Amino acid sequence: MCLQKCQEVQYRQMFDEMPKSLSLSLKTGKIVHAQSLKLGISSKGNLGNVILDLYSKCGHIDYAERVFLSLEERDKMAWNSIMFIYSRKGFLESVLEAFGSMWNRGVLGNQFSCAIVLSACAKLMELKFGKQVHCGAVKMGFEIDAFCEGALIDMYAKCGYVVDARKIFDGATDHDTVSCTAMISGYVQGGLLEQAMEVFEEMRTGGHMPDQVAFVTTLNACVRLGRLDDARQLFSQMRNPNIVAWNVLISGHVKGGHEREAIGLFQNMIKADFKPTRSTLGSLLSAIAYLANYEYGFQEEEEEGAFSLFRRMMSEGIAPDEVSLASILSATANLQDLNKGTQVHCFLVKYGLERALYAGGSLIDFYCKCGIIGSATEVFSCMTERSVACTNALIAGYAQVNLVEALNIFQDMLAGGLRPSEVTFATLLESCTGDTNLHFGRQIHCSILKLGFAHHDEFIAVSLLGMYMNAQKMTDANVFFSELPYPKSTIIWTAMISGSIQNDCCENAIFWYSEMCHHNAKPDQATFASVLRACSMLASLEDGRKMHSLIFRTAYNEDELIGKTPVLLDSNYRARSREGMMENKLILIVEFEGGRVLRRLQSLRFYDGLQITCIGYTFTEIALEMTSQNSSLLLKMSEKIICSTMKTVSFRGALATGVAEEHFAVQSKLQDCQKQDDMLHNGDREPTANFHYKSNNEPNGVARNHPCR
Repeated sequence: MCLQKCQEVQYRQMFDEMPKSLSLSLKTGKIVHAQSLKLGISSKGNLGNVILDLYSKCGHIDYAERVFLSLEERDKMAWNSIMFIYSRKGFLESVLEAFGSMWNRGVLGNQFSCAIVLSACAKLMELKFGKQVHCGAVKMGFEIDAFCEGALIDMYAKCGYVVDARKIFDGATDHDTVSCTAMISGYVQGGLLEQAMEVFEEMRTGGHMPDQVAFVTTLNACVRLGRLDDARQLFSQMRNPNIVAWNVLISGHVKGGHEREAIGLFQNMIKADFKPTRSTLGSLLSAIAYLANYEYGFQEEEEEGAFSLFRRMMSEGIAPDEVSLASILSATANLQDLNKGTQVHCFLVKYGLERALYAGGSLIDFYCKCGIIGSATEVFSCMTERSVACTNALIAGYAQVNLVEALNIFQDMLAGGLRPSEVTFATLLESCTGDTNLHFGRQIHCSILKLGFAHHDEFIAVSLLGMYMNAQKMTDANVFFSELPYPKSTIIWTAMISGSIQNDCCENAIFWYSEMCHHNAKPDQATFASVLRACSMLASLEDGRKMHSLIFRTAYNEDELIGKTPVLLDSNYRARSREGMMENKLILIVEFEGGRVLRRLQSLRFYDGLQITCIGYTFTEIALEMTSQNSSLLLKMSEKIICSTMKTVSFRGALATGVAEEHFAVQSKLQDCQKQDDMLHNGDREPTANFHYKSNNEPNGVARNHPCR
């Protein structure tokens, strides 16, 4: 008897130590269990509970259930163990049944019992059962326990009762890490992201160190709020960020439109010896696909980057999901790489995703952009479920080659119960150009009204305006524009202005711009560029100067789109001046900034008689920089322009370095230029100015209001 007691104690110590070991050796546990069965002590006392706890922690549910059923007496430890393994394996309904059986048999359980069943209620969103457990916890005095508090907060929050969760949180004696994390998670799941951030800050100021779950949950809140700077700062404060934190940060940058930064984070993650998951690689594929498609055009490096990442997924045994395959197809579609696209199509067939909604739509888009409309139609016809997006992709493909067939698909779309989107109408209207297809466009306009689409929607309004103006139906465009309610957006005003210019109605464009200002619509760089073009075509220097001054005030003077327009205005003015229509002489003054000389000079149109004054930099500095970047540009500059420029800046440095002789081949002119330069040897730099025009008869507007005066 004494020997059996000693053996029982030894077995119990062994079972207590085994779950704490890293290996949790199930094989050794079974051997010891077999020995206890031989001695007849496996189901007696605490030893049975320890055996059950071992199997529960090892995740062996079959053995755990056998031991549980063989126990002579099932106390709260046994019930907790069996509920734990049920919860771990995802048998949440069994957790609730076990808790009910325990309660009916008179076993009240403890705070851990309540925490386990409340966690199951939260996942099942069983609010009614959870409230009953809450009542039981109050009766037994477990409500103030940290584990029970955290589980109650989590349960109410996940069931959508964030206010009740907050009441429990506010009534807690100590806002520890568990309760704070539960409250943060509840707010994030409920979409109350700002409140989640506030609780996290309260947690830190209260002296509690956030754990990994709290950090990752708050990181997710920052990302969803678009506060990527805060997310990066929070990530840097984590001692050992796990793969989940990396994935949240990377996917957040991709969704926020910061694809380059996301790729950089991925490279840092690899350096930190983290193995990417399917989520990581899926986000990266989306980022690379976007860069290849939209921002950087059809670049080989982006294409190879996407497929290199895809091959890495396959080599590491990570099966691609629908999103990953759709992303790689998106990049392939815009690169029009038929070979790689058909390979991805094979993967879709292999994984049974060819008819999936998202991947199927990407496949249709790929074949349409490659010009293989027949294959796109075949994929579309095989899809069991069709969305507006995939139908739009097929319509866009046919609209380029057969407008009638595109309209037939549109009719089938309506007959199938799919409601067209703004993209559907914009795609069709874009193809209804010219007198031939205008009647189709008018029918689509009627369909827009019949289907209840507000024709003053910005996207549709611009498409309709574009259709009428491209067909040179300015009367119809004016009528439609006048029917649009106020306030009209900047995009709509700009579309009307640019369309008027396109139809040689530049005076109307100026009128629409004045109306735009009258209705307090704020112009953007596209508006300014269009109005300046109208001024150029009308040779209206006065209006052009006013626009130029306004551009400076609105800080659009550095914009690429606008930067070339003043020269166009001046060139047109000079051209008409040479014809005797105007007499004012113009001097174009350009400020060259470091690193931007070449781009600025490439945008200039050089005319004989146009004097260029380079303010802020010597001609030597400009010539040297241009030489280092593109010497061919210098050879296009005439001797007259070069010497005209040398009159206003110091050329002595250029003589010393031989730049003029080597690159300009104007040695015969250098002496004359040198004499003129001697007159300005103390005036190496003129007063600084930005893009500015000077004339003999300078009007009052721009010169006085210029920001540099």
